[in-house]
Parts: sequence; C-alpha cells; structure tokens
Amino acid sequence: MNCEKSTGNDKKNSSNEYRDITKVFSEQDFEDVKNFILKNGNQQTYSNLYNNNPHFSFEEFNVYLNPEIGQLNMDCDTSLSDFNQLVIQDLESKLGYYYILLVREGDLQDDNITPFELDLEEKHVYVMGDDDYPLDVIENNATKYLKKIKDKI
Repeated sequence: MNCEKSTGNDKKNSSNEYRDITKVFSEQDFEDVKNFILKNGNQQTYSNLYNNNPHFSFEEFNVYLNPEIGQLNMDCDTSLSDFNQLVIQDLESKLGYYYILLVREGDLQDDNITPFELDLEEKHVYVMGDDDYPLDVIENNATKYLKKIKDKI
C-alpha cells in the first residue's frame, strides 16, 4: 500500500493527538471488524505489551486487537475484557502501525479502560497520532486500510 510520509517541517502533531473518524468508520464498523477477527482470526503477539493478540492477516497488512484494560489483560484473554483498539500493521509502509480506538458508552468513567486524559466522546472512533507524522497523513492512510477491511468482511 502506498503511504505518504511527512516532508520535514510539518511534524506538528504529537502522540497525544487524535482525530474522530466516526463518520467513515462507525462504532458498529469497529464492532463488526472486532467480531470478524475473533471469529475468523488466530492469536499472534506483535509487541512487548501483550501476548496472544487476536489477529487477522489481510492480503497486504495485519490487524490486531488490543484489550480495553491494557496490561491488566496482557494475555488478551477474552474472558477478562473486551477489545477497544484495532492495530493495523503494514511493515511495507513508512509508518508501520496505525491505532484505531473505540470509546464505548461508559468507558470514560472507567479508569481501567481509558487511563489517559484526552477530550474524547463516547460512541466515537478515533485514529491516534504519532510524533513523526502529520495527523492528516495518518488519518488518510488509516481510512484506506479501514475501507479495505470493511470490503473484506
């Protein structure tokens, strides 16, 4: 997949930035993808934070699920918690990883689910920023992956 890269001085976003993408990838879209991965995927570890992440390999990239309670469920046990983050991994792209966060109803009141302080809304989906790339580029690339995922499932 051809992904754009920052061109120098436009590195203005930080990893604490995010963008609401609910209009192009809804809460229901997120749940559909999550359920598809849990039903049709396997388990695979992709980082040092978690083990046995639910995973599905698409033609050009991989998608993982991260547990909504983070390291409190480091083994990604479906009986301990749900999943609220899709991680799209494309090692052929310049960024490599795209993080899509779902904030469900009630999540903002649960410190185990949303331990960070961002101005998020419940029932919304967000693409998360990265220090090295403009948020516009991340959002554009992530929505291309999400479209391919929705077309597949």
